[in-house]
Amino acid sequence: MDLSALRILKTLGKGKSGISYLAEYKGRHVVLKKMQNTEFYQLGNLLLA
Repeated sequence: MDLSALRILKTLGKGKSGISYLAEYKGRHVVLKKMQNTEFYQLGNLLLA
């Protein structure tokens, strides 16, 4: 993923696990989440789920 092509447009919200942003990536709108409280979730290996 080319992070230089990612442009944050606005903050969508803040919750227990982090902050969500509306962003644009290569002409598409995406949601980017910055995890803050990593002890709140145990994500494990999502590729095997």
